[in-house]
Amino acid sequence: MRRAIVPALLAVLATTVPGQMWGSDSALTAPGTSYAVIDTDHLRALVPREAAEQLRPVVARAEALYVHLAADAGFVIQERLTLWFSDDADSHNGFSTVIPRPLVNIQLAPALPESAIFTGHDELERTIIHELAHHISNDRNPLGFRRFLDRVFGRVLPFDPLSLVVFYLATPAHVTMPSFWHEGLAQWAETTYAPAESPWAGRGRDSLTHMIWRMDAAAGAVPPVSDWRPSYHHWPYGSRVYHYGLAYTRWLEAAYGRNLPFWALVEQQSHQWFLSFQSATKDTIGVRHQRLIDRARADLLTEQGKQLAILRSQPVTNTKRLTPVEATVAAPAWLPDGRLVAAINGRFDLPTQRTISADGQIDGTGRTAWSMGGIRGLPDGTCIYGETDGSNDPWVHSRLHVLFPDGGSTTLPGERLLQPDLRRDGDTVQVVALQLQPGGITRLVQASGAIRNGFLGIGKRVDLGAWAAVPVEGRPWSPTFRPGTGELLWVETDAKGSRLVLAPLADPAKRTVLWTVKGRLLHPAWSADGSQLFVCADHTGVANAWRLDPAKPGVAVPVTNTLGGVLACVPSPDGKTLAILDHDRQGPFLARIANDPATWPPAVPEIDLAWPAPVAQDTAARPPLPERHPQPQLARPLPPPVEGVAGTEAPRPYWSLPNVRPLFWTPTTVATPEGGFGVAGYAADPLFKEVAAGGAGFGLAKGTPVGFAAWSSSALEWVQLAGAAWRTERAYGDQVVTADGQRHAYVERATGAQAAIGTGLAGFKRRWFGYVALGTEYSKQIPGLENDWDNQAVISAPRFSGREDYVEGVLAYDDTTFFPTSYAFEDGDTLIVKARHSDMGGELDHNRLFGTATKVISTWPRLGQQLVLGGLVGVGAGDPLPQGRFSIGGATGLGLPRGYNDLEATGDHALAWSAAYRFSVLPAFTWFGTTPFGFRQLIGEVFYDAAMVSEDHPGGHGKWYRSAGGELRAEWEIWLIRIAPGIGAAHLFQKHGEISPYFTLAFQW
Repeated sequence: MRRAIVPALLAVLATTVPGQMWGSDSALTAPGTSYAVIDTDHLRALVPREAAEQLRPVVARAEALYVHLAADAGFVIQERLTLWFSDDADSHNGFSTVIPRPLVNIQLAPALPESAIFTGHDELERTIIHELAHHISNDRNPLGFRRFLDRVFGRVLPFDPLSLVVFYLATPAHVTMPSFWHEGLAQWAETTYAPAESPWAGRGRDSLTHMIWRMDAAAGAVPPVSDWRPSYHHWPYGSRVYHYGLAYTRWLEAAYGRNLPFWALVEQQSHQWFLSFQSATKDTIGVRHQRLIDRARADLLTEQGKQLAILRSQPVTNTKRLTPVEATVAAPAWLPDGRLVAAINGRFDLPTQRTISADGQIDGTGRTAWSMGGIRGLPDGTCIYGETDGSNDPWVHSRLHVLFPDGGSTTLPGERLLQPDLRRDGDTVQVVALQLQPGGITRLVQASGAIRNGFLGIGKRVDLGAWAAVPVEGRPWSPTFRPGTGELLWVETDAKGSRLVLAPLADPAKRTVLWTVKGRLLHPAWSADGSQLFVCADHTGVANAWRLDPAKPGVAVPVTNTLGGVLACVPSPDGKTLAILDHDRQGPFLARIANDPATWPPAVPEIDLAWPAPVAQDTAARPPLPERHPQPQLARPLPPPVEGVAGTEAPRPYWSLPNVRPLFWTPTTVATPEGGFGVAGYAADPLFKEVAAGGAGFGLAKGTPVGFAAWSSSALEWVQLAGAAWRTERAYGDQVVTADGQRHAYVERATGAQAAIGTGLAGFKRRWFGYVALGTEYSKQIPGLENDWDNQAVISAPRFSGREDYVEGVLAYDDTTFFPTSYAFEDGDTLIVKARHSDMGGELDHNRLFGTATKVISTWPRLGQQLVLGGLVGVGAGDPLPQGRFSIGGATGLGLPRGYNDLEATGDHALAWSAAYRFSVLPAFTWFGTTPFGFRQLIGEVFYDAAMVSEDHPGGHGKWYRSAGGELRAEWEIWLIRIAPGIGAAHLFQKHGEISPYFTLAFQW
């Protein structure tokens, strides 16, 4: 769950311009997804068309929640809010944004039990409340001049200095408050409005949230507010904004909430200046936020110290960490040789499956683990797991994979399958799993099949029959076969809690409830003989492991008493050892403990997960609340759900093109992509399937009228379309050479249009882009500059003036990854290949092929050191024209080698390469209180560059230009933006060793 400024439009700003229309995945939803519209009085809900009728009651409930929360918050609903329910992913989440237009998203898939946002009953209502709280707090602009500019320009996404000024002056101030405040108030809402008696009563009462606080308190260090950042680089990483934002609002609710509506604090915060956080509570409570935060941190430390004392009243389970610190780990399976295999996502690594020995030796398997799901295994080494391979496609769904003891593997049929288990009798297999259905429904399914030889006898495959539903009550989770029997066990959850159900698969109606708790039940696992069941539960306030005897339902024996949280307990095939997934202050970890009841605690203490915080109400006098109309009030209990679809209109199809609406317009210095003083504006449909952009103004070089209009569409499933038209000034520095050796600038006016068709797959790791474009352009020299070379013979190639018809194709690839401690993308490859054929009429034509590639290797990730290799090659053929030539140096040069500020050489062919080494000089990672500023690192870089242009072929007869030098950069965070301005110096080998200093805002490669 997160608030968001729609990232899609940021990409669109770069892709809906002439020459760069890649047809990228700018839409927020999977291409080709069909939606329906369901209107209410205050909502316009966009829902998957196939589940529209099923979701009408959800939309009706969302309408009631919105009206209720808005009344409590003193928020006046002025127009319908777009509430978008998506079902593209296999996990649950949501976001809210008011820039560039209000949009709330709810992902329909359920959260898994090990997630902090799991409810077991109804994530949708909790997430709707959470995201509506974001919307209500951010979509208010009470300051007069700011509200006026908001209405004039719209909600501007800045992309140049002038648009940044408008953004600064017009954006609702509450949007710019610290992330921990945003997430704290949203979780305050989901907890305050949840029924207190429910086991799923909001994250303020959740065992995994309290676990984070408890682990920090056990180390005597509740983190300072400066570390409550979405970019925090230690575990639990950016989720600190959630955990400690909630800790603060929980404390505020306890200290002031009886008489001071929390919504009044939100309202006052919206009256502050842009990025100004501290003083809002001065007007409502009498002291600044920082003093209140200091008190909240001290009280939290005291509270959690008492909780730790209660837990330590019984023997605490001693464990030895076997997996790396600050790594995410999933439930493991045992291998026949005594090792464990589990999904691990390290701080500096990509998520993969790895094996873990008893002494902590970790080895790779070569298998990805993007979904970080648990693995189930059999004593013979056969394993099964679910994986969402997002390497190339972010919209791919989870598939099941079976690993055979000989090392082979196969993928089972079916998608959106999670939490599998299997049993095997020779070559006969039976598989059980959860399957996600349209509209967020989860069903328990099973299928039988046989193991066969693969194609040409290579490897093995599983011929699996059709998936069949297993009848359940409530929502099913974590199914597992009981060894040696025909029975299946699974977890069911509902509004009252969780229960373990055991039933013969041949007749699931003959079910036995083994245990019921008011909370989570996690990852049940059987002993090899099926006589004992191990499961984790958090009904005591802490997740611990328990053992049950199926012959004695309701009798659970505690296996662990942890200070952290045990989310899995898996017995070894020989029954002597238990593998547990526990937590400490440095994150989750795997450990081994003896399967010996003599070493287990006699009892597990119970702690209270209090809401609000257990602190006394502050009775000090405070300023009277400012008069507001309407006035925020104390949170009232939610109205009970009402059956039916009253208040909702019948679903109707959603079409993207008719729903395009203006987003914003702004003064700009890029009235065209080549630059120009003027205005630019953008329009889109709510899901950004259709995006239009336009600009008009005066060129930077000669002040002639310029402008552009562009459009892109990703409404189709397999391809994206784009088109653009433009009139622009285009400058070529030093392109005209006269007989006296002097170089002169050349400026032309270009008027053209282009249409493109392409596709893009944007993934967690890799992304492919490709497009083909047809275009035409008429260019002509702008009069005036020719006076600079009057009466001089021009010896450079003639400048083309006239019409150019062209076809262009681009293929691009990127698999770089950004890690928490890095300052640039790392561990990845990039490639761009661009080909263009131009016909200028008559006998004039020109062909151009250009390619560039980069390899970034993290040589020492923990110290932020990288080896960066890059190169480019360019080929030109046809009639020589200065507009299509490659050049070294100057503003329009190749960029290599660094330091050559003047145009040095031009040619039809180019070859260049670069090698650099980056290292962290000062890894400070320091943020400054609640301000939007943070200093991350001081970065050094040494480099060696070389480039050549020639007339015959790349690397042919030409002069190599080389430079070597270094750069020093200071990496800063400003609100949600990361920048790394730097200074550099290059030794220019072809200019007699001249030293060229320069300033730069971006990394070269």
